[in-house]
Amino acid sequence: MGSSKGTRIDLFGLAVAGTGLVYLDLCDLIFECGCRAIWAGGASACNIQMAGHPDCPWCSYGFWGGAIPFLTIVGVQAVATLRPGRTSAVRRLLMAFLALVVVGGLSGVAFGLASGYW
Repeated sequence: MGSSKGTRIDLFGLAVAGTGLVYLDLCDLIFECGCRAIWAGGASACNIQMAGHPDCPWCSYGFWGGAIPFLTIVGVQAVATLRPGRTSAVRRLLMAFLALVVVGGLSGVAFGLASGYW
């Protein structure tokens, strides 16, 4: 059975909220930079705060360094959750989670390579 429009919007909201909650943890997972969840200090322990370390590619570019990967992830999650069709809510959420992992990972690799982080 497919998802109604209201359910799809709810799923998208859930996906965006989840991405927002784990985004800085994803940053640390990719770059090992010290970022933590917002409630655990956020970017206060990121290597951009320390002299002599390479700077985290997402954090070092300020607002846009974090916004571009986040919005790219959310854009793919919008397609996964909001597109019409008879896809189940569970499948839509799984696709949204996959978008977080794959798109976030690819964005991290792209930023890391472009900035010479590794």
